[in-house]
Amino acid sequence: MFRRNTLLPIALTIALAFVLTWLAGSALAQGSQAAPPGQPAERARTALTSTVYLPFIAKPAPTIPYVLTKIKLPAGSHPHGIALDLDGQRAFVGNHGTNSLSVIDTAALIVSATIPLPSATAPNGVAYHAGLDRVYVANRDSHNLSIVDPTHGLWIANRVVGSSPDGVLVAGDLIYVANFGSNSVSILNAQTNLVSTTFTLGVEPAMFTQLEDSGTVFLSAHGNGTIYFLQNGAYLNSSSSITAPYGVAIDQITHRLYVANRGEARTTTLLDVDPNWQKGTIAVGQEPYVIGVNSRTGHVFISLGDRVNVYDRRDNALITSIPVGTGAEEGLAVDRNS
Repeated sequence: MFRRNTLLPIALTIALAFVLTWLAGSALAQGSQAAPPGQPAERARTALTSTVYLPFIAKPAPTIPYVLTKIKLPAGSHPHGIALDLDGQRAFVGNHGTNSLSVIDTAALIVSATIPLPSATAPNGVAYHAGLDRVYVANRDSHNLSIVDPTHGLWIANRVVGSSPDGVLVAGDLIYVANFGSNSVSILNAQTNLVSTTFTLGVEPAMFTQLEDSGTVFLSAHGNGTIYFLQNGAYLNSSSSITAPYGVAIDQITHRLYVANRGEARTTTLLDVDPNWQKGTIAVGQEPYVIGVNSRTGHVFISLGDRVNVYDRRDNALITSIPVGTGAEEGLAVDRNS
C-alpha cells in the first residue's frame, strides 16, 4: 500500500484461471505512508492502461498457465484490489482512479456492471462475503470502507476505519481491514455493518490471507518485518525478521505461507505456519508485490509488476513467466474451483 503520484494497478489470479488487472501511469514509486520506515523506490514512467488479464490453466496439472484474454475496464479505472465470488463466476475490481467497483462476468468475459462508490477515494483492497453477497472495498485516501451489494449494483454504506486502509479480508462475519497509515487493524461486524474495534498492530500493516481449516488470519506488516497471526479478531502469534513483507498467500493443503519481500531483496519468503518457522526464500529476480496460490493444482503465482512468475509448489521450480504489462502490483485472486 504505497502512495504514488499516479496509481498503479493490480494483479489478480483466478484459480486455474487468474485475472490480472493492471494500470500504469507516470509512476513514481510510492513512498511508505505515515509510519516508519519509508522505503520509496522510484519507478519509470509508463503509458496508462486499464486492463484485466484472464489467463487460463488447462488440466491436468501440472500445467503451464497462459493468457486467455484481456478485459477492458472503464477508462481511467486504474484497478487495484480484486476478489472472486465463491463459485468464481464474478470478479470484483476496485477502480482506484474512478472511485468505483467493476463486476466482471468471468464466463462471458465482460464487465457486467460498474458501481460508483460515493464519498470514497482511491479504492484499494477488495473482499467478498459469500453468505451475505456483499463486497467490501478499502478506500485509501478517504480512510473508509465501502459496503456494496454487487448483485443489485447498489452501494450500501461507508464506514470510517483507520488511515490509508490497504488489504481487506472476510473471516466468517468479521471483516478485517489493514490500516497501513495508522498502524492498526479495524474489524467490522458484517451482520451489523458497524466497526466493532480498531487496535494497534505492527508498522504499515498491509495484506491478509487466511488458513481456512483453523480460521487463522495472517497479516503482513511491511514496516516492521512481521507476519501477525490473528484469530477471532484478536492477536494470536507472530513471526518476525521477514524482509519488507507485503503480499501474502497460503497453501490450504501444505499450510505454507508465501510472503512477497518488497524492495531490493527480490525474494519471496516461505513460512510453515504450523510449527511457525521460516522454511527459506525463493529468488524471483524482480521486486515481488502480491501472491496467489492454487492449492488444488500446486501453482504459486507471484506478481512482479510487469509479469507473473508461476512456481511449482513441490520444489519451488519456475514453471513459466507471463508478461502482463507494467503496474500489476496491487491485487491477485485465485479461483479455488478451477
